[in-house]
Amino acid sequence: MSGTFDERITALMEQVGTGDLTGRVEVNQVYARYQHEGLDFRHPRGGQALYLSTPLMERFPAYLEAIARTVLDDGGKHAMEAAVENLSEAVAVLAPVEFANLRASGHPTVTDNGAVVYDRAPLQHRLTEAELRAERGLFEAPSTKKAHEAAWLAAHPGEPGGKHRPQSHARMAAWLRSQGH
Repeated sequence: MSGTFDERITALMEQVGTGDLTGRVEVNQVYARYQHEGLDFRHPRGGQALYLSTPLMERFPAYLEAIARTVLDDGGKHAMEAAVENLSEAVAVLAPVEFANLRASGHPTVTDNGAVVYDRAPLQHRLTEAELRAERGLFEAPSTKKAHEAAWLAAHPGEPGGKHRPQSHARMAAWLRSQGH
């Protein structure tokens, strides 16, 4: 490729496009931020504070490298999708466990210039006030799939010593279906 730097940058912009490619993982539960920021909380059933930012800070160099490797192929979109899925899987392992709904609440999305190019719904919907009260035993309510998700988490734990290998949401969903849920 010949030409001035400006000519080469212009050619690259024409090939790749311009704008923002944004990846996001939202954990949409009323108490998600409280649990994430609660550095002094104990988690006797497993999990930790900073369950989203810790894996992001550990993994972002690899995410950026993968995106950079594919930017000329597809603008980095597929690598960004893989990155947000990986981060969502980290939530499935690292989020505090009380009823397993926080771990199943990761919602990865990717936008390209504001247009949604990837959006996987979380396995767990945002709990209503009534569902939150029921989970905390404030009144008797019919059981939801939380027990099934807890069973999956018990059958697929992270490695001891905090060296977790995040379990895939797809694997969790497949396991739940295989159990008749």
